[in-house]
Amino acid sequence: MDRENTGKAQNIQNSSDVIIDPATEPKQDDIITRLGEVQASPTENTVLDRLKDLLTGIILAAGSNLIGIVKIGDGVLTAIIDSLSSAFVSISWPHREIHDGDRYFNADKLDLGNNASRVFLIVTPDTTTIGHFVFEIEFEQETFVTITEGVSVDADGTSITMFNRDRNSAKNSTALLFHTPTNPTGGVVIRSDAKGSGKKVGGLTRDDNEVMLKRNTKYLIEVDNQVASPDLIDWCFDWYEEVSIA
Repeated sequence: MDRENTGKAQNIQNSSDVIIDPATEPKQDDIITRLGEVQASPTENTVLDRLKDLLTGIILAAGSNLIGIVKIGDGVLTAIIDSLSSAFVSISWPHREIHDGDRYFNADKLDLGNNASRVFLIVTPDTTTIGHFVFEIEFEQETFVTITEGVSVDADGTSITMFNRDRNSAKNSTALLFHTPTNPTGGVVIRSDAKGSGKKVGGLTRDDNEVMLKRNTKYLIEVDNQVASPDLIDWCFDWYEEVSIA
């Protein structure tokens, strides 16, 4: 034993070649009380300060004794955690559009006559506001459904009201819906469905994957009864509108 160093604090060199000075190394109690004091640039070379280096970027309240809580938010609102299940509470983007007052729908029914058709027209605006479209059409016997993009018409037809899903909102859809346009021609068929069989079997055509409608464009939706018998149809057209960031 080196009697010259007896009773004096000694520097100890560990296996990582880091000099540990007992005089500056915090006690266990000190570590516990200081865990909440995370600094991005520690000025001391202690075990605690090296731990703080690993936590760079984590911000904790002054005096906090916890280092395991992370809150998600935008600086104003904080994400919600369910108190019963501790599950993260969130809503989908299309659902969010309802709360923003930017989602619209039209749902109705109609008795189509023998071999008759119902023709809808969607007209999108020449702006950066883009409609994100989904639909559902149901019928009680054999029916064809065709969607054509980029048609030309002599007249748009009869206007159909698109309702805002937020019934407290005064916003209106910038895309417009009509039925029975005059002399539709041209365009490109982007969807064609044939469902049902004769007058005894109906069907359903739908698309839950939204289509981002092209700006300044007319879309034709044709519902054609294929049977010489009345065909009860019902539909729901649904879209939300967002300003394009592209």
